This record gives sequence, structure tokens and C-alpha cells, in this order.
Amino acid sequence: MIRRNWLRWLQLVVGLGISAAALYFVFNGIDWEEVSSALRTANYLYLVPAIAALGLLFTLRTFRWKMLLHPLQNLKFSRLFGTITVAYLINNTLPFQLGDLGRAYLLSELQGVRKSRTLSTVIVERIIDVLTLVVLLVLLVPFIGVPSWAAIPAAILGVSFLLLGSVALVAALRRHWIIALVNHLPRFVPQKAKTRLESSAHSAVDGLSVLSSPALLAQVLAITVLQWLVSAGALYLVMMAFDLDVRFDAAIFVMIVVSFGFLIPASPGSIGVYHALSVKALAVYGVERGPALSYAFVAHLLYYLPPIAIGLLFLWQQQLGWRRLRAITGSAESPSEEVGA
Repeated sequence: MIRRNWLRWLQLVVGLGISAAALYFVFNGIDWEEVSSALRTANYLYLVPAIAALGLLFTLRTFRWKMLLHPLQNLKFSRLFGTITVAYLINNTLPFQLGDLGRAYLLSELQGVRKSRTLSTVIVERIIDVLTLVVLLVLLVPFIGVPSWAAIPAAILGVSFLLLGSVALVAALRRHWIIALVNHLPRFVPQKAKTRLESSAHSAVDGLSVLSSPALLAQVLAITVLQWLVSAGALYLVMMAFDLDVRFDAAIFVMIVVSFGFLIPASPGSIGVYHALSVKALAVYGVERGPALSYAFVAHLLYYLPPIAIGLLFLWQQQLGWRRLRAITGSAESPSEEVGA
């Protein structure tokens, strides 16, 4: 326990250090008068459709998650939607990026879905999201010279998640192999633990079932592409608010860069990292640092505040207070709790 707490504190310190370094990078030499002027003169009416696009984005993500949980019935759309916003709430306000784990524990509490199954669907989400973003980046090549600082990490992530996807596909198509691995655990493992692991393995593989259904997978992929385009649309509306002279592909490129940036273990909400990556990505399109940082401030708040507000409202509706949320995330941090419960 002491070692685990030490590692958590180390992760927190490293994350805060990364955010501080990113803020130093983006603030160093910035013309604050230029930033202030851009913020004052921006046309914030564009944020109205941007917020609407954000609502559509979360709706599409909820539809996709419901499809990934197929064929489970009686899953309330409102609870799935609320659970997703709570995951963002956790990531935006608490350390250690436990939103997805918290999502699994919360859905288990509200709908009785096994945690192992939910976590499997989250893994599928991440695989599909990363590979979709890599493909979108490749499609941008004819329009811009993708810099090496973006292309190399994207290639590494693409290969890594392609391999992970291959493993998940094999697990979905060869369920008996996974169960056989559990059954062949060393004899000193208690039978009760083996039984629980086998049950969790079955549930986890169930969460990968979409990979073995071409028709359902095609629908999931279509929704995934649509949701990323909607996300880019929201960012483009913010760019229009600041009158940045860029094409729509700039919004796609910025979206890809900052989305991969969320994998960096920064402070809650990726404060600093989000802003630095936005400024660096817009520099590819010739946008000056002042207007780019002004845009980044507003774009970050657009993705930061609404999920927090909706997540808190959902917790209040479900009569789950902040203390209960901390208990859920505390459970998610503890690997000793049985994940199949």
C-alpha cells in the first residue's frame, strides 16, 4: 500500500511537472497584449453552435458505447450518457486519469454491468479511436506537410494499437484460448480465484464481441468517424470565433494532435499540454502564437467546463455525492478489487 501511494504521488508530481513545462513553453515570450486583444475582439456567438456540436459529440459517443455493449438490454441511454460525462469530470478534476476506470465502476453500480466487460469496451473504443485518428492524419498529408514531431508519435501509436487490436480480435474470435489460459494457471492458485478469473475472462471477451461482427463493427466505425468530424467542427467554430485564417483541415490536425496529447501524463484536464500542443499545431498553418493561445484558452474551456457541469448534474440526479465519486475512483485505483464484480 505504501509503495502504491508513493507511485501515485510520483505520477502526480511528474504530471504537474509536465504541465508546468508546457505552460512555460507556451507562455515564454508571448505577447499578452496580443492575447488580450484577441480575447476581447472574438465573436463568441460562434460558441453557441460549438456547444451544440459538443452535445452531439457526447450523444454519438453514447450511441457508440451502447453498440459496443451489445447485446446487453435495458441499458438506459441517459445513464450511459451521464456516465461518460462523469468520466470526463474525473479526468478534468482528479489526478491519475482514472475516468475510464471510474466509468466501469459507476456503470456497474448503476446498471449492474460487470466491470471487466465495460473495461473491454473501453479498450475497443481506444483502439478504434487511435486508429481512426492515424488514418485521418494520413489523409491530411496531401494538404499539409505533416511535421515529424506529429508523424513519428502517430506512427508509433498506430502500430502499437494495431497490434493491440489484433490481440483483441484474436481474443474475440478464439474465446476458448483465453479460457484455456485461465484453466492452465499454476496449481497453487486457489480454485475459487480461478473460478472468478474465468468468469471475468468470459465477461471481458463479451466486451470484445463487436470485433467479431462485421456489420456491427462497420456501424461503430462510421459513428467513430462522424464523432471525430463533429469534434473537429466544434474546434473549427472556435477558430472562426477568433477569425483564424485556416481551412477545416487545420481543425482536424489540431484535434488529432491534442487528442494524442491526452495520453501524456499531465495534470488533470491536460492543462498546459493542451495549450502548448494547440499553439504548436496551429503554427504549422502559420497562425501566430498570440491568437493561437487565445483560441487554445477558449477551446480548452469548451471541452473542460460543460462535461464537468453535466457530470455533476448527473451525480446529483443519481444521488451520488462527491464523496461517493471519490470512493468510486478510489476503488478504481485499487487493483486488489475484483474486476469482474
